[in-house]
Amino acid sequence: MNLRSVFTVEQQRILQRYYENGMTNQSKNCFQLILQCAQETKLDFSVVRTWVGNKRRKMSSKNSESGTATTGTSLSAPDITVRNVVNITRPSSQQSSWTS
Repeated sequence: MNLRSVFTVEQQRILQRYYENGMTNQSKNCFQLILQCAQETKLDFSVVRTWVGNKRRKMSSKNSESGTATTGTSLSAPDITVRNVVNITRPSSQQSSWTS
């Protein structure tokens, strides 16, 4: 079971400052920033990395609710076409044994 982290006010301030200065995703591009932030806040690297992902998701959902685009790449779902297929018949050897 994973435990939730409780951040001090100072840690929250530092995390927010790093986020505003470019620590906005969990990719290799932000590895050094996450590492520096973890050292400064005295938090584990994985805790800071998780915070970044959660913050990004939170900001993305806020922006999609207000109708504004996020900075950087968009996280919108791809367009998917769904079609209903009716009366598909299978050979009797492929019929399920549990159908009545």
